[in-house]
Amino acid sequence: MTPAATFAEGKFANGAVTGAFAYAFGSLAQRELSYETLEGPTQGPDGQANWRIKWRLDAPSEEGGWVVQEMTVDIVAAGGERHEHYWEAWPVPAGADRAYGSDTWGIDGRRYSSGAATWTGTARFHEGLTLPNSFSRGAVTAAGSAWATRTNPNLPTSPQPVSRVFVYPW
Repeated sequence: MTPAATFAEGKFANGAVTGAFAYAFGSLAQRELSYETLEGPTQGPDGQANWRIKWRLDAPSEEGGWVVQEMTVDIVAAGGERHEHYWEAWPVPAGADRAYGSDTWGIDGRRYSSGAATWTGTARFHEGLTLPNSFSRGAVTAAGSAWATRTNPNLPTSPQPVSRVFVYPW
């Protein structure tokens, strides 16, 4: 019998204690999130930039879950300004150690004579998460084909996030 199973029975069989001990002792072990760069970050002529990554875990997911990333994108260019704030998500199937799909940050700023773009992302893997209904594909143009929402999903703020920043002036 695992330590988690021991605490999940008998006098410890209430939700708060059971959940805390089961999580701490491994039945829902936290997975460490990281990423692998597939392309870039590149900065080309005339405001072209690209950075594409693949989310991965340090061990296979037991139940499946989602990588959820909070995004802020700021673009200031001769043709105007744009500010985006949203959340995007990628599924990780049970038994897998990588998220389905990739994450690309990019801009084709050739239509502007000069400018600057800043992408800031903070991502966490949530084991066993049922993605909130506010997420849908195509809900946020800047998120591409990823599941996304502009509504704060109010997810747990642990474990420690993976943070990335890409600043590109041209």
